[in-house]
Amino acid sequence: MALLPGCNIKGFPDDPSIQRLLESTLLSNDPDQIPAGVPGIILTPTGGSVDTSEAGLTDSYTVQLNTEPTAAVNLSFTFDGTQITVNGSSVSPVSIVLDTSCPGATCWSSPQTITVGAVDDANTEANPHSQAISHSATSADTNYSGISISNIVVSITDNDSPGFAIIQSGGSTTATEGATDSYTIALTAAPASPVTVTVNADAQTLVNGGASDALVFDSTCPGPQCWSTPQTVTVDAQDDAIAEGPHSGTLTHSVASADASYSALTIADINVTITDNDTAGISLVESGGSTDTTEAGATDTYTLVLNSEPTANVTITVNGDAQTLINGGSCGVPSASCDFVFSAVTWNVAQTVTISAVDDAVAEGAHNGTVSHGVSSGDANYTTAPGNVTVTISDNDTAGITVTESGGSSQATEGGANDTYTIVLDSEPVSPVTITVNGNGNLQVNGGSCGGASASCDFTFNTGNWNVAQTVTVIAADDATHEGAHSANLTHNIAGADPNYATAPADISVSIVDNDPAPSRFVVVGANGTAMWSPDGQPGNWIDSSPGGLTLNGIAYGNGRFVAIGADSTAWWSYDGTPGSWNNGGPVTGLPLQFLRGIEYGAGRFLVVGNGGRTFVSPDGTTGSWTETTALPTTILNDAAFGNGRFIVVGRTGHARYSDDGGLTWTTSEPEPAGQDINGIAFGNGVFIAVGNSGRIWRSTDDGITWTNVSPTATQLWRVSFLHPGIFIIAGGGGTIWASTDDGLTWNSVGPGGNVLRVLAYTNGNYIAVGFFGQAWWSPNASPGSWLDASPGAPLTDTFIDVATTP
Repeated sequence: MALLPGCNIKGFPDDPSIQRLLESTLLSNDPDQIPAGVPGIILTPTGGSVDTSEAGLTDSYTVQLNTEPTAAVNLSFTFDGTQITVNGSSVSPVSIVLDTSCPGATCWSSPQTITVGAVDDANTEANPHSQAISHSATSADTNYSGISISNIVVSITDNDSPGFAIIQSGGSTTATEGATDSYTIALTAAPASPVTVTVNADAQTLVNGGASDALVFDSTCPGPQCWSTPQTVTVDAQDDAIAEGPHSGTLTHSVASADASYSALTIADINVTITDNDTAGISLVESGGSTDTTEAGATDTYTLVLNSEPTANVTITVNGDAQTLINGGSCGVPSASCDFVFSAVTWNVAQTVTISAVDDAVAEGAHNGTVSHGVSSGDANYTTAPGNVTVTISDNDTAGITVTESGGSSQATEGGANDTYTIVLDSEPVSPVTITVNGNGNLQVNGGSCGGASASCDFTFNTGNWNVAQTVTVIAADDATHEGAHSANLTHNIAGADPNYATAPADISVSIVDNDPAPSRFVVVGANGTAMWSPDGQPGNWIDSSPGGLTLNGIAYGNGRFVAIGADSTAWWSYDGTPGSWNNGGPVTGLPLQFLRGIEYGAGRFLVVGNGGRTFVSPDGTTGSWTETTALPTTILNDAAFGNGRFIVVGRTGHARYSDDGGLTWTTSEPEPAGQDINGIAFGNGVFIAVGNSGRIWRSTDDGITWTNVSPTATQLWRVSFLHPGIFIIAGGGGTIWASTDDGLTWNSVGPGGNVLRVLAYTNGNYIAVGFFGQAWWSPNASPGSWLDASPGAPLTDTFIDVATTP
């Protein structure tokens, strides 16, 4: 047995491991106790011990070999990584190597520093508490491989204590009724057992939507109940209906746990500052944003409702004024005032106030009324009444004068029928109102202050008779002048102190029927707007009265006037055809380039025919009075005649139409197969005669239903007339005139010859025929050889196309 180095003990020659066990048993790690030359591990704590804290304090010790190894020695340090760290690592084991590389960082004889730190956990532990670091060695050097090494005991100071971390958002807990705030709760250290924190609300608050809520914390981390994870407490301010103003609530806490370090703790209350959202007041909402009524009966409304629940009944009294009435609440009919009561149950149910206007008889125009309010209640928050409501009132008593013409218009006949209209005020005047009705040279009046036909009459209205209509009688002055149908105006004046009655009524236009016969005369029209008139048509008796303008193709007399028509819808009218007497009556139609060719008077109207088969009717030939009634679309109509209540129109290619309703609707009548133009037509003694090209003459005794050709010639024929004393007479080419005294059965030539004649006429014992180049002929009897040249001469040399006479 070998000697143990450094001792006088013999070793165990056959078992080196027993020798190393004995050596580790006998020898200490203290360098003072390991003899020189003896293999060993020297551990030297800095300061004599290893002391750390979870607050971050570290300590150290050194490690070195006592003898030089024959091979590198690997030292392992084994420890609890949840409690301590070695050389900054919490992963056990940690290793270092010592060898013969000297000098050098791994030199076996150089002390190697081992730094020890405490793990800063969250556990509450003994203070201080300790942990051991164990060591082991491996090496090819059998002196060091498996050598026994002492443990290092590490002292740890704990920095963990049980408690609660409460964080209020914004530093405090504040909420408005109906809104929320929050705070969080967490533990300050890991518990040994689950900890339950119960949060309790009061009457003013809710926690996490209820009266209370339990929060559970444990040591399972990570996890939903991890002790260090803050759990949120949501605080609701109770949204009541009471006006409380700013107030507060209190949240309390209780703790339960098997961990005595937590169950013994308390949590301070949380004070909640609450902003009230219930302001005491009365809401008044006008429908449409305003209150508008009419004296005619239209009402308007507004609503009343409290803004918060009252502690006692609240009565709102709504008061009308002299212009308004109230309904609703305590009232069943419109009244001067009504009460509206609100209780703790009905405070938030709007009640409707209906406003109506007092329907007086005063003409005030648009005016206002005022509705006021009063309030009474045992609730001190409800002592202020709503403001006044301004009511806009539309008056139905508009000041004015109503004039009503009998039958809708006024007409009087010279020496005959009178007419009337009435006058009445629309509202009661504040003082008498006198309306003066004024006649003129054509009109007189009666009624009011007058006892008979007068130039003017006064009609007085006062507070007693303002709404009683007074009658004005209209009388046409019976003069001896032929004026034809004409009109004149009655004017009005007004007098009185009432400013609402300062405007007189508008003039009244009166149509006057003339009872004076028109003097006999001829009026001829033609090319370039030519017109001339003559009392007898005799040579030298023609007077130029041309209105000028476009060609005039036709003229007729009726309703006390002459009406002439022509190219491009031209129309003129005159009472007597004299110079300066013509009035523009066009356009007959708005259609462009409308060529009008013929005109006839009958059934109380003028009928005009022209291109496009169009027909037009007018009672008087004035502008705006024309109505289109198309008889035969697409063709040309040349002339028209009236007899036995029927209009007949004729035109190109033998076309004819008749109308029994004044020219409004038309029925076909064909006197000749298509191909021959019909230029003119006339009626007399129950017979219609139509004439046209190639000397055609057609005769109808059944008002245009059937026609018989009675042509005596092939000459172009233009117009036919029925003249005194029962003669049909036709004008045509080459100065041709044909006459029939047996209602068109037989015909005799009576013309003077010469240029084309267009038409003939008769008045007061005088016959005339007119035609091309300003040609005019006069005869006392329309017999052969009796015609005298009566042409007016220059400047009237344009073609004469048509002629008309007074009856």
